[in-house]
Formats: sequence, C-alpha cells, structure tokens
Amino acid sequence: EIEQMRHSAIISSKAHELAMRYTKNEIMEYQLQSIIESFFTYAGTSGWSYPSIVGCGENATILHYTVNSDQCNDGEVVLIDAGSEFRGYSADITRSWPISGKFTDAQKEIYNLVLDSQIAASN
Repeated sequence: EIEQMRHSAIISSKAHELAMRYTKNEIMEYQLQSIIESFFTYAGTSGWSYPSIVGCGENATILHYTVNSDQCNDGEVVLIDAGSEFRGYSADITRSWPISGKFTDAQKEIYNLVLDSQIAASN
C-alpha cells in the first residue's frame, strides 16, 4: 500500500513538473489542466483523485476554483492543485509558480512567507 501511495505521489509530482515546463504567457488554464491530467493517463493511473484546480491571477485566490477557463498572463502566478489516483490511492499536490518563470518582488515575498511557515510547522 505504501508503494502504491508513493507511486501516485511520484506521478502527480512529475505531472506538476511537466506543467511548469510548458507554462508560458497566454496559455489557458484548461491547457495546463490537460497537461497534468494527460500525464496521469500516460503514466497508467486511473485518472485524477479530485477535479483539478488550475487558477491564474485572481482565480488562484478562489477556494476550490474548478472553472479552469481563463488565460494566464505574464505577471500572474498560477496555482495548481491536482493529484492522480492509482489502485485506489490518491495523491494531493498544490503548487504555485509565476507564469513568466520569475516572481515579482511582491510575489517572492509572499511565496517566502508561506514557505517559512511550512518549514516552521514541520519542525
């Protein structure tokens, strides 16, 4: 069971990395969703654990946003919450990154505050 959970998490992580690699100005939220969910299928999982959340800009601040229909633009951050399911075991990964590939100073400050909080909570 641990190996199945680990496998689901590895596939989910690789799907997020693939979406990061293809993120660019003017990509649509649903295109990023498609990259992630297609990789789940490609990797042999049974699909997604829950409806994927892909929100750019203000949509990234909406709890459980699943419309995934807007365009992503430079200067915005995308939030993706998506996980695969493998043999009944699910992964749940949430990540945020800048569309342009580089955080603005304000975005970097917020990102680091969240990161510092996570590190403090895990100690």
